[in-house]
Amino acid sequence: MNEKYQDSDGQRVIFEAIGKTGTKSDLQKLLAFNKENKILNNAGFALAVYNFSLRKISDPKTLSALQRILTQSEEGIGEILFTLYRTGVTDSLTLSKVVNIVRTEIEKESPSQIIIQNALGIFRKAKYFPNDIELLYRLSVSSDPIIRIETSKTGIYFPFTVLTNLDFLFQLLFDNNPNVARQMATSFRDIKLVENLKADVIQFIRTHIKDKNLSEITRCELFITFIKHIQTLDLNLIKEYEPFVDKGFIYQACGELSCLPEDIYDYLINQYSEVRKEYKLLILASLLKHQKDFSGK
Repeated sequence: MNEKYQDSDGQRVIFEAIGKTGTKSDLQKLLAFNKENKILNNAGFALAVYNFSLRKISDPKTLSALQRILTQSEEGIGEILFTLYRTGVTDSLTLSKVVNIVRTEIEKESPSQIIIQNALGIFRKAKYFPNDIELLYRLSVSSDPIIRIETSKTGIYFPFTVLTNLDFLFQLLFDNNPNVARQMATSFRDIKLVENLKADVIQFIRTHIKDKNLSEITRCELFITFIKHIQTLDLNLIKEYEPFVDKGFIYQACGELSCLPEDIYDYLINQYSEVRKEYKLLILASLLKHQKDFSGK
């Protein structure tokens, strides 16, 4: 094995161990050595920081140290992104550096799944996606289904202002990989839209609940998403969608309402005595979310 990599592997093990057992003083020494360029390479440095954070040991200089490495070297980027994702960052400087990393990585012939996955995880925790429609497109058509799944989780935070910009996310509902399609149907629950787009997006979701070109599980997840957005449900709506949506998802959708109508409460109670065990659990879960509404019943 190349001597450089032997050194890197050995340093990574040592730094991880320091992070698991060291004191705050040890973290401060590590940060000082990093600033003074007294560390052989970046291997393990971010993992040490992460392990310190798991034990609630931190230092305000940590973020600037990680930012510095992001701009100075490609070595250790994956570990740094992992640490930033797990610890959570929202400052604009770090996010802008991560954006540049994703832009560079996605242009490669074989992009690193780990780098992009952790980078998009950072965006998701910050509820952020850069105003770069080309980047959203490149990520959404990646040949790697894991990257497409992460894009479906994070792309909803793009600052959408026109409906056509949503096309790349809409397409993921028809993805050949069922996990991608299902995740996109689920992710739409958390999308925040400007007023002029809401009605069109909700109508798109509603229409495709009945679209047989989508998998059954994707349509079922879309139904929950639809109910969460419109915040209303009645027996007529249930009857309309029963041929397209498994009952278990109808029961789950009831739990997405901020207030449970009395007729839907009665519907769930009546259904409880008729359905099989796994459905009973879903009904109970939804009713528990609304126990304050019907505490006197």
